[in-house]
Amino acid sequence: MIGYGLKKLAKENGMQVDSGVAYGNFKGFAVTFSEGAGYKRMDVVTKFPDAEQKKQFEEALRGTNVSKEYRVQQLVMGSRYLRVDFLDNPGTMKKMEAFFQWFFPLLTQYGATAGNVCPQCGGTAPGAWYLLDGIAYPMHDSCAAQLQESLNAEDTRRKEADDGSYGTGIVGAFLGAFLGSAVWAVVLYLGYVVAYIGLLIGWLAERGYALFHGKKGKGKLWILILAVIFGVIVGTLLPDAVSLGIMIADGELPGYSYGDIPGLIIMVFQADSEYSGAVLSNIGLGLVFAALGVFGLLARTKKELDAPVFKKLK
Repeated sequence: MIGYGLKKLAKENGMQVDSGVAYGNFKGFAVTFSEGAGYKRMDVVTKFPDAEQKKQFEEALRGTNVSKEYRVQQLVMGSRYLRVDFLDNPGTMKKMEAFFQWFFPLLTQYGATAGNVCPQCGGTAPGAWYLLDGIAYPMHDSCAAQLQESLNAEDTRRKEADDGSYGTGIVGAFLGAFLGSAVWAVVLYLGYVVAYIGLLIGWLAERGYALFHGKKGKGKLWILILAVIFGVIVGTLLPDAVSLGIMIADGELPGYSYGDIPGLIIMVFQADSEYSGAVLSNIGLGLVFAALGVFGLLARTKKELDAPVFKKLK
């Protein structure tokens, strides 16, 4: 997505806004601006035809503390683009402007390809722009068609190579979530509620899914969500089950066996409104913390499963 500051910057520099990004020719290069939670992002579509000049460019970057000077969180050099993420705080736009004045002359100095070069064929691009995974590329229509064909073929190969199973994935995810629920139960038993346990349940569920060779399809997301819910519920009820087990072992509940524990919990839950309210409160709180903990994990999983978004911009 893109906010007011980047939209204003785009308008002042003759750039377009579409599909949540600003894109166009900026300082002589093909640039895409976007932003998210806590960051503003700039992607520059370029490459260095000369390996020695690329090396010198990288040395020039290392010679400046870009984090301190310009609030740069990360600078990534891909095969077709350079990505720069800025920490988004008040005053960041001024820091970005200062960065532009330093950064783009460096690109020109060390021979980086300009904004009118098609990254697919290396020829002069005619002015059409295509969006691929959030980055706008100047590209010939024929080159875009070739790239789309290549992306489709790669997606097909990925799906055909996936010989995993939802069945084994379910087993692994729920086993992982159960391990996390044991930790959740101990923490609750000690009288604490820790948000990080939600992350642990999600992480163990995802690890279990992978270790048991789960299928890399859309169903993976729902399996992980259900496994996390299962982990929180079991973790919330487990301390009570252990307490009942101890009471049965000590003879405090004559006539009952360990196999009766689930029924006892259900009976008390139905008969005691105070207990049922406390249980539901703990489950709700646990699910909130789990959701906060695993949100990033599920978002990353969704991105891994989705095919690359490729489309022509206006």
